[in-house]
Amino acid sequence: MSDQYISIKASTWHRESHGLYDYESSNISKRKLKITSESIIVQTSDKVLSIQKSAHYEQSSDTKFLLSLSKSDSNYIIEPNKSIFQEKGFNYETPWLVLKNLKGTSGYILSEGDVIRLGKVELKIKEIKGSRKNKTQKNIIKSRDIFLGGIGGHTKILNNSQLPLDIKVLHEDNDEAFQCRICLNDDNSIENPLIAPCKCTGSMGLIHLECLQRWLSSKVATRETNNSLSYSWKSLECELCKFKYPDRIQIKEKIVDLLFIKKPENNFIVLESVGPALGGQSNMSKTVNVISFQDRNIIRLGRGHDSDIRLPDISVSRDHANIKFTNAGLFLDDISSKFGTLVKIKKPILLTPNSKFSIQCGRSLLEINIKKPFNFFACLGVCNKHKNSEDISRPIRDVTEENISQNLDHSS
Repeated sequence: MSDQYISIKASTWHRESHGLYDYESSNISKRKLKITSESIIVQTSDKVLSIQKSAHYEQSSDTKFLLSLSKSDSNYIIEPNKSIFQEKGFNYETPWLVLKNLKGTSGYILSEGDVIRLGKVELKIKEIKGSRKNKTQKNIIKSRDIFLGGIGGHTKILNNSQLPLDIKVLHEDNDEAFQCRICLNDDNSIENPLIAPCKCTGSMGLIHLECLQRWLSSKVATRETNNSLSYSWKSLECELCKFKYPDRIQIKEKIVDLLFIKKPENNFIVLESVGPALGGQSNMSKTVNVISFQDRNIIRLGRGHDSDIRLPDISVSRDHANIKFTNAGLFLDDISSKFGTLVKIKKPILLTPNSKFSIQCGRSLLEINIKKPFNFFACLGVCNKHKNSEDISRPIRDVTEENISQNLDHSS
């Protein structure tokens, strides 16, 4: 393994556009890199370069850091941790696994926690039910298993800041005159308690749980098709104190959903929008799609009006990607899209021999392959092993004995 090296074919699209790479454009710069030591891959203008980690490098204003390649026990590892660059104040491009032009695979097996990207649109896999789930607890992924999923799944136990908000509840035996600010009723029960969910105080500080849920649900726009339900809403916040309500809260150690999201009993996936609103719709800041596989095994995602999940953004192709339901898992596959179907890489990737895959970092595409230097004698042994009896009768001995000895004589 010590003599292996990394071969990278780098292509850079000449146009800067929201971190997109045009897979149909011929307006690109190409470059081949051979990595034989721990290195950093950078993009300067329209050129991709490799720099040894031990070397001093002065970055320019247009330099962007793409990948960090380290070594562990003679094996190369791709480190996607952006803090490596951020702590030094470097410009950094997020690495994405490319699902275009895949050979020998049905696509990428989705896991809960994965973030996928279609054009500029990012979607997070919030929940999968009914199909086999991948083991996402692995902290490192081998490149030969990269399309089996798990590169963006959950790896950590939630810390206190990530847990649902713990809400104060008015005690059922409280005799003071408190009432709900919506229904003006003072009923207070275990099933429907009076809670203080925001920063409002006084007579406006308490509200029934069910009243809050109904009020928030009235702010949600719903779109239904044969196989999916889409929920879209603004940032849900208190109209008085502007506190932003979370999707979930905790009441006496019980997790409660504030929004009513209808889900099938089985065989479904939940996708949540990440980042800016779709299609420039500033009035819709978040979207949740519940996709059912009860009646069909393939769901289409795209900009077209006949798509099962319609993503109204110009960077999304009309027929962009498919999600296929199988007993082995949910497979995501690209349908010859212009700007690609990608999966965010959140975990280190251990590069193993005979594995080839592509990573997109901004407007640069990196085709990565692990190779070993050519060995004439090893190749000759393999060739001889597979020769038939007729080939063996040919004067191979002249090649191995005479020609090699002549080369040795010339070199001496």
